Amino acid sequence: MWAQSASVKVGSQSKVSFVVGNGHKTTRILDSGAEVSFIDVSLTLHADSPVVPATLALSAARGSGLKVLGETTISLSHPNNPEKKFLHTLLVTADTGYNLVLGQDFLKLKDPVVQYHYREDRLVVADLPVFHCWYDDGRKPMRVAPLRRTKVTKRSHALLWVDVDGVGEEETVILHQNFPRTHPGLAVPDQIVTVRAGVATIEVLNVLQQDLRLGTEFLLTFAEPASRVASVTAVTAVTANVTTSTPPQNLPPPLLFLKVDLSHILPEVRGKYESLFREHNDLWSRSRFDIGELRLNGQPYEVQIPTGDAPSIRWNQDRVPYHQRDHVKKEIKAMEEGGVIRKSSSPWAAPVVLVKKLDGTTRFCLDFHKLNQATKRDLFPLPRIQETLDHLAGAQVFSVLDYTSGFFQLKMHEADAEKTAFVTPFGLYEFTRMPFGLVNAPSIFQRVMTLLLAGLTRDIALVYIDDIIVFSRSHKEHLRDLREVLGLVRQANLKLKLEKAQIALREVEYLGHSVSFRGIRPSRKNVEKILEWESPKDRKELRSFLYLYSYYRHFVAGFARLTHPLHELLKPADKEGRPLPFQWGEAAEAIFTELKRRLTTPLILAFPDMSRPFTVKPDACKVSVGGLLTQEVNGKEVVIAYTSRALSAAERNYSPVEREALGLIYCCRQWWHYLIGGRTYAVTDHKPNLAMEDRKVTNEKVRNWALELQEFGLRYVHKSGKAHTDADALSRMPQKPLPVCVDSGVPLCRHCNQPADGNTEIRTSMGAVMASIHRQAEAVPLQANKTFLDRVREELPKDLVLGDHYRYFAKGIMPTDKRQARQVLLEKSAFEFRGGLLYRFKGRGIEKREQLVVPRACQSTVLMMGHDHSLGGHAG
Repeated sequence: MWAQSASVKVGSQSKVSFVVGNGHKTTRILDSGAEVSFIDVSLTLHADSPVVPATLALSAARGSGLKVLGETTISLSHPNNPEKKFLHTLLVTADTGYNLVLGQDFLKLKDPVVQYHYREDRLVVADLPVFHCWYDDGRKPMRVAPLRRTKVTKRSHALLWVDVDGVGEEETVILHQNFPRTHPGLAVPDQIVTVRAGVATIEVLNVLQQDLRLGTEFLLTFAEPASRVASVTAVTAVTANVTTSTPPQNLPPPLLFLKVDLSHILPEVRGKYESLFREHNDLWSRSRFDIGELRLNGQPYEVQIPTGDAPSIRWNQDRVPYHQRDHVKKEIKAMEEGGVIRKSSSPWAAPVVLVKKLDGTTRFCLDFHKLNQATKRDLFPLPRIQETLDHLAGAQVFSVLDYTSGFFQLKMHEADAEKTAFVTPFGLYEFTRMPFGLVNAPSIFQRVMTLLLAGLTRDIALVYIDDIIVFSRSHKEHLRDLREVLGLVRQANLKLKLEKAQIALREVEYLGHSVSFRGIRPSRKNVEKILEWESPKDRKELRSFLYLYSYYRHFVAGFARLTHPLHELLKPADKEGRPLPFQWGEAAEAIFTELKRRLTTPLILAFPDMSRPFTVKPDACKVSVGGLLTQEVNGKEVVIAYTSRALSAAERNYSPVEREALGLIYCCRQWWHYLIGGRTYAVTDHKPNLAMEDRKVTNEKVRNWALELQEFGLRYVHKSGKAHTDADALSRMPQKPLPVCVDSGVPLCRHCNQPADGNTEIRTSMGAVMASIHRQAEAVPLQANKTFLDRVREELPKDLVLGDHYRYFAKGIMPTDKRQARQVLLEKSAFEFRGGLLYRFKGRGIEKREQLVVPRACQSTVLMMGHDHSLGGHAG
């Protein structure tokens, strides 16, 4: 007997069908890791020669011995080509679990070419045998390719970061030895590696006298899970006392951050970022519950829930739908294994709430509202989003870091953990980490993050709850700043989420905005949601749309005026308390479409430069006030912000002078933090505003506002209305070229698609426009023609307010309600009914004029006709 000492090579379980000896078909294992071949004793009946005593002993991968009964010589052939036979000597074994294993002795002797395919077993007979292999569990062999373009220097071995297909969060795999034919001189040895998030580190060799460059599409080798390999698939020919070697343990953990695209960074700088993150590789979470535990100043931080003397609050278990029980059970198991929750015997208990997400999946939530009612509030403030964005002025490079399940990285105080208990069909559990849903959770997390970043030596990073943004003026500064921030994160013993990291970019998504060195604009993702929004069918859907859109109101000039008709639709009742139906008409649809259009091409708002003067441009109309804030940069005026709001019922009664002054004071109050102590110009197209500078104002209300404006040190500048078009955006939507009527050549209104009156002079006030809407269709401005008047006739009897007047004048029917009947009689002399339309007289003497009374359903259309059309007037 002889002994051979060799290192263990762990091979695959690739299978090929073979015919053994006299025609018995079996499935055998091609194993490049087994040094010898062996056959089960049950198949020796089909062998070509008898079993003789063996000269070798076998040891498996874990050092266990395998029973060897002898050895024999057999002939092998493939079912597709039985004429092609291979003679080979194999050891005879028992109880290994395999019929036949062909190891290195067979592979070296026959030198086959192995090709891996999914569920395919065929033999292509040429000069060399070609085996096409598949696996029992149905998984394809996993491709191994470089994670990014890389270079292997000449005559060296290197560690490469590779992408391994088909691997979950973490898995140990076996890589097979390979000599890629497309790159002669490159070798991939057999090795065992751990794959995390699809990334692994492997060793390759370059034996050439020149460098090799590998692209991401280059196939290095195949891999398979180590769990698939049984103990007998790695066999060494040794004496019974020889043990196997162990897998290499000196490979570094994968640098998960390499999953982040750094191709936008120049190669000479990219290496420095890689070096930085290699130093901080331990900060990245490798799974959902690979989280840290916060430490401040080296001490553990624990969350308390101050409930005072409040008694414990316990909910009964709510029933969970049967089709969601598995989801609840799976979530509980995952959190318990992750150390986030534990079994509880608490007197407190909150119910589980399952919330359906937009993608159809279910979110596991908890209802802590009764616990929150008993909790003493922590009022630590969250940062103002606009102030946070203003701090980014002047930065050129940005990185955004996000904590992995940030709240779960704060440990609960032992005495307060029981208050977070929740009841499920599978038992009572409590949190060991701070859960979502606690009333003080955002404030607590913001406080500790603010304390954490207080250790920064410069103003280089900001945090909003669990989102950190690092901003710098160059890559050199950014590397230094990132190193400082990551150092603080490590000191705090926290973990970051790789999937949400944005590293060293010129533009990043932060707090619902796209932030770049040019300025800020709405987030692309949120804009897509708004653009996909369907027309509201009721007040609830309209309110949801306006709520989401309002987050970006500072990007839209004249937002309050534009959305005023939509807000009118939200009113459930009129002033008299009578219910109002929700009527979504053409005018509302036009505004809805225009709001979407404005977000598709929004202005990029520049960052404020406190060293430059500001310019405030206010404006006002009958329904809203607003304005814009600008600065001049390199000879070009840039917009810093828009603002607007709707007027109250009382403010709508203000005179034009008061409304224009209100617009200015409103803008200055909104932007006081920019204007105080600096140079500011107030540009207006309303000459009476100029008197505010010298306080030569007779109106008491305006005079008081002028006194308040003194602290801003405004310098007033007058521009004519034609030159004041930017602020006039509050009262006038940008005009596209109007379509033309093919019959008359007259422009068509884009709201009702009817010919507009091209001969009407431009009106200068909304009152003039409204006054001109009377029975003579040819004198009605814009599109108030026969079609519009027919609609007024149709809606007039349905109107809740005007219907009583219509029925009295048209049919002589008085309202049954005495109060309403009295109102009709009192207003009788002010109205005239003619041609199915109701007219009202306003003014006296030569100032007396006739006005068409428009029902509520048509009022939005009239406002758009008079104000939005290129011939429309400006409301004051």
